[in-house]
Amino acid sequence: MIRLLEIVVLACTLTVLAGCSGPEEPPIWEKLKIGDLAPTGPGKQAQSQDLRMINFDVITFDMPAGKIGSLEEIWPTLNSEVFRFNDPNAFAANSFRIGAGPVRVLETTFTLLRAAGGRRTATTSLLIPNAGSETINLTRIGTKTSISFISETRLPEQVDIGPGYLGLQVSAGRLSDSASMCSVQMLPLFFPSTEGLPPRLAERVRANQVRFTPLQVQLKMRRGDFVLLAPRQHADDPSTLCGLFFGKGSNKRIFRAYLLICTSFTW
Repeated sequence: MIRLLEIVVLACTLTVLAGCSGPEEPPIWEKLKIGDLAPTGPGKQAQSQDLRMINFDVITFDMPAGKIGSLEEIWPTLNSEVFRFNDPNAFAANSFRIGAGPVRVLETTFTLLRAAGGRRTATTSLLIPNAGSETINLTRIGTKTSISFISETRLPEQVDIGPGYLGLQVSAGRLSDSASMCSVQMLPLFFPSTEGLPPRLAERVRANQVRFTPLQVQLKMRRGDFVLLAPRQHADDPSTLCGLFFGKGSNKRIFRAYLLICTSFTW
């Protein structure tokens, strides 16, 4: 009898203990949130940085060659001391000229360009991710061509380019110590055509860029700031870098000037 009572007491004790256990844990996937599936650490930071953008408009003006002297009325209204040149002597020797201005003198610059016979022929918008770059195509080169430019040695150098495009690479990024300004870098370069090439071959061909680093310039810009880029003298020789960059193909009565405007930041 005593043995039977012990068995009954033990069974009741086990039943009570089982009833006191905590609620059953739900499956782990029921506790996951969408944010838990996103990358963390450096990968997540890079993803947020991709949303930071700098916007530019690049306006092309066709200018009559006979009125290139009229640009002398524009340069005194602009600032050339805000630029950091890779090589200021090579920049000038290649007949490149550049000036910058704030938004308050932009309309005056438009007026002076029109007074010099300038005609606005194209506007290209660039949307550049923070610390990224975009290239605007300026001149299409259909066949292999030899051109000359002045290098860091102050001597003329020859380089073979083509087929492809001569363009202006614009790089931009937010300044770490200012949310109202960005750092902008401009570099003339040639990049070969990759149209119709399979991806792997196109990647190898793309590596054959020619970067004219002596002519690289950098400055800090605010919203509305602009840069005017034009030749020092009429660019009518397509065998030179200046002639290809500012020339209008076979039309030697026209040269081109470029106005780059920082239109907005997104950050």
